[in-house]
Amino acid sequence: MYPYSDAAEELQRRGVPVFRAIEEAARSLGMLARRTAADPALRPLPDPLPPVADDGYWSARELIRAVGVHFPAARLVTTADEAVEAAREIGGRVVVKALGLLHKSDSGGVALGLAGDPAVRTAVADMAERLSPPGYCVEAMADLRDGVELIVGVRRDPRFGPVTMLGLGGVTAEVLRDVAFALAPLTPGQARELLGRLRSAALLHGVRGRPAADLDALAHTIAVITEVAAAHPEIAELEVNPLLATARGCQGLDARIVLG
Repeated sequence: MYPYSDAAEELQRRGVPVFRAIEEAARSLGMLARRTAADPALRPLPDPLPPVADDGYWSARELIRAVGVHFPAARLVTTADEAVEAAREIGGRVVVKALGLLHKSDSGGVALGLAGDPAVRTAVADMAERLSPPGYCVEAMADLRDGVELIVGVRRDPRFGPVTMLGLGGVTAEVLRDVAFALAPLTPGQARELLGRLRSAALLHGVRGRPAADLDALAHTIAVITEVAAAHPEIAELEVNPLLATARGCQGLDARIVLG
């Protein structure tokens, strides 16, 4: 009833938690009650890995891909001719992304579903004229029809350390704001629990004839992403958006890092 009283200050000094409201105390007790010996609520941070020196898209993509997260086939190019050749090697419809942009979609730096040499060449020429990027990434076009787009991010908080954000992703992530938070790194079990907190969690179990996502593969991938972010203290933010979850597994379609 008196969280700012002398008595409360003395309790806090002696290591006794003091809450401003019964709801806050109950919520904290609930978190402790979910803790088990097999899946502890708080994991120690992993040993630091060799630091990342570049925060470009390709560096972010390869950092996450190196720990086992699948991404579509891709090539780095700098000219329209190289982009056309890369698209031929990859085959099928492709995506062209301009490098050096923080929010590629908002800036018109992403061209989707390109088929044939003229479409690829036109997309690169348009981006070159408007954005003057240092290069481009040509990627295989992912099939989004039977998948759910998620966002997985880790931000390093000055008090709590790395914090995971998980939610419905894609270009509508900031609009829908269906997210849940937990300290990083996560175990696959903790990732499953975090997925269950989302208002849109039912989408992962299959709706209107769509197949259910492979939740085991998804939870493993989320855990791996949080692990690599926690192992790089020089990274202030790491994000995979979207992470496409399907019945056949999951794959990252875009990634970014922000160095501290």
